Amino acid sequence: MDEIAFKAGYGEWKASERLEAAGETGPGEALLVLARIREAVSAEAFRLSGVDLARVSAEAKRVAAGMPPDCHSIARALSSLKPSGFKALVASSVKEGRLAPLAEACFYNSLLSELDFDFVVSADLVERAYPAVKGMKTAGPGPSDGDGIAFSAKYGDWISIKKMSIDGKVPAYEVAAMLASIRETVDKKAFQLAGVKTDLVEARAAALAKGRRKALGSLAELFSSMNAGDMQAFFATAVAEPKNANFAEACFFKALSSAIGFDFEVRLETLKKIHPDLKTPMPKGRKPKK
Repeated sequence: MDEIAFKAGYGEWKASERLEAAGETGPGEALLVLARIREAVSAEAFRLSGVDLARVSAEAKRVAAGMPPDCHSIARALSSLKPSGFKALVASSVKEGRLAPLAEACFYNSLLSELDFDFVVSADLVERAYPAVKGMKTAGPGPSDGDGIAFSAKYGDWISIKKMSIDGKVPAYEVAAMLASIRETVDKKAFQLAGVKTDLVEARAAALAKGRRKALGSLAELFSSMNAGDMQAFFATAVAEPKNANFAEACFFKALSSAIGFDFEVRLETLKKIHPDLKTPMPKGRKPKK
């Protein structure tokens, strides 16, 4: 039986999604519940990041105002940012300098959202590719009393379990780390379920990013240099079904940005650098290799 379940409670935040089917479940249903789970964990991870989300989101909204949703708009938006002004925005959005990478990620994430540009398997992207799942209810039973996070999936030969109990001694950044871990697992599997040839897409992204340093100018230049016709032709060859080409596009831009060194999410690796004492709990029954 295929089953994907997520249940979380942390203070006032509650979230629950579930997909269960006695028979074979189509990729559309699985992708939709995974997209809704990633949306929930991504948003909460940013909320716990220590970043002034309102300040960063307001600036992203201002920068994106009046621009259409395409990669050239992203290039124009990034090019319009003055390094000194952006540095000041980041500094004013966090109480500690070490949190700056999270503020940067939040800004880029908000900017892409304002431009309605997908770099992940979003619920909207899934519903466009699989119209039959539009409006499908995936909300599971509400979280039980007490705080905790539980994600479990058994879909075909894919099995994943991530659990965390939360008490008053658990710092917010450890909760954010668990959420980031779940999101990273979901992102990887979602592109696979969508039929994206991730190795092909990531290789193309790596080739284009080769030799470029992490800089807003580099990212803007790459986005502006894209030939829409050539890229769409490539995306069509990077999926099993032509209707899923938009998933390949999202995977490509995510991989391209990452190859240059830009993050659009709260990443587990970033949190480990910021918080050297970070502990990431492992599923029950799993022991580290000696």
